[in-house]
Amino acid sequence: SMVLTDAAQGTLTFAVRDMSGTRAEVEVEPDQLVANLKDRIDAAWRLPRLFQQLISPSLKVLEDECKVSSIDLKEGEELTLVVSLEAARERIASMNPRRMCGALGDFSFLGKRASPSAIDILASQLGSLDCDVRRVARVSFEQMCCRDDPYAIAAACSCFESDNWRQKCGGIVVLQRMSCKGDRATIELIAPLLDDSDGRVRQEAVNSLARLAEKGDSVVLSSIGRLLGDEYFWLRLSALQAIASIAKKRDPVARALLTTCVNDQDDEIRETARQGLKKLDEQDLPQEPELPELTFEMPAAVTEFCKKVPVLMRKLATALKRPVTSAFALDPLASPFIAVSHCKLDL
Repeated sequence: SMVLTDAAQGTLTFAVRDMSGTRAEVEVEPDQLVANLKDRIDAAWRLPRLFQQLISPSLKVLEDECKVSSIDLKEGEELTLVVSLEAARERIASMNPRRMCGALGDFSFLGKRASPSAIDILASQLGSLDCDVRRVARVSFEQMCCRDDPYAIAAACSCFESDNWRQKCGGIVVLQRMSCKGDRATIELIAPLLDDSDGRVRQEAVNSLARLAEKGDSVVLSSIGRLLGDEYFWLRLSALQAIASIAKKRDPVARALLTTCVNDQDDEIRETARQGLKKLDEQDLPQEPELPELTFEMPAAVTEFCKKVPVLMRKLATALKRPVTSAFALDPLASPFIAVSHCKLDL
């Protein structure tokens, strides 16, 4: 319903109900637009304006440019709020990268209200040419999709079929971040990308597998080991570092893989392999015992005195006939505690 809540201010109150039945009353001024009404709804329900569609009782969609004073509601009637992604899809397609980042960031607020369409919109931007757009799309994808969401996993995997290397890398990253360490299903989905034709995709697969694999995972070690003969130096180096991070102490599989690089043509590869072998042979150091957490409770008398320090400084400054800020400027070691001991003040 819509009523005047203040005769002087002329504030209008609109009753809004969403599709789940949740109801809220929102106040706006008569000269404001429907867009301002949506901003108030955003403040109440954390639903960005980009996804809001307000429908009147006569089934008319309210445009953002309309004034709220033109909305004709009878007593007891309510506006219906619908989460709409089609309008959001159209607007995002025409935005510049800066505005697109803000719009994609709003997706993280959808939560359980998100539909497969929202996931598709974010997944489509994982391969954007703009690095900021890709980053925001990844973050919103991870925040909006819960772990083990089958549609989100399928959307991430669909990126692997793209010819765009950025799209593939984006799919690898979101899939890895949605999974827990040691997730065998995710490891099996990412491992084939170690053989991708693009070196950047292979490197992203190596990095993600290194984060997912448990210590001593021989299957992942062997899979990454195939890249030790890669044509690119930086990929061989990434594979070496990943193997060293996954290997256990005296791991025979890791030792065999690292040994193959000791005579590599590149100095940095040889040194990294030697350091990895040295690390494998190091004895496990005994863990230091955990120290108990120390707690300190200020005595009540000290607490009370600290509260009086500002008052003491003002009284001392008055006694010395000097400003508070310079009452102790003559002696750099002077403090209220020292000065009070030399002055007789009525506290």
